[in-house]
Amino acid sequence: MLGNYWIVRLMIRYSRRIGPVLDCRMHSTNHMSRTHRIRRIQRVRRSRHAHHSHQTQNYRAAFTLLELLFVVTIIGVLTGVAIPKSRRLLDATAVHAATGDAANMLELARHTALTRGTQTSVDIDSMPARLTMRAGGDTLRMRDEEAIHGVHFAASRRSVVYSQLGMGFGVSNLTLIVTRGIAAETLTVSRLGRVRR
Repeated sequence: MLGNYWIVRLMIRYSRRIGPVLDCRMHSTNHMSRTHRIRRIQRVRRSRHAHHSHQTQNYRAAFTLLELLFVVTIIGVLTGVAIPKSRRLLDATAVHAATGDAANMLELARHTALTRGTQTSVDIDSMPARLTMRAGGDTLRMRDEEAIHGVHFAASRRSVVYSQLGMGFGVSNLTLIVTRGIAAETLTVSRLGRVRR
């Protein structure tokens, strides 16, 4: 009886090494039932070991809270640096586009005065940043730069009038300052009607 106890203990402990050998030597039904119990114990241990190793693998694959906080902090710092630079770039782009639109309209007004042989004017409304081109009593073109580009105008005069020869009326030059945020560009129209940026 005592010998069987130690055999069972050895089988449980060293089942992987000597298990098949002991299984072949057992012939009685009593030993077979013990063998079944040992195999059941071995299956339970294997399933526990497999479950434990699966949990360990899941733990190793995850991130810790400290790592996540570190990544979120880095993203926040990079965003804080990138947003002001991109905003300045967007402001400069919008100001450049609005200045180009104003220069194109002034040149078109001069060209229209030359081709039609009539006085053509460009009215500059600084509050809504609107340009309106008129020839005689007709409104030929109107452009709302504040709605399109979000810019503001500051002009030295309210309008520019071109004669039939394409020359500007008035005693002084027109200076138009286009701003958005910290970006600004200046447009100048000479007494001769030439546009300079």
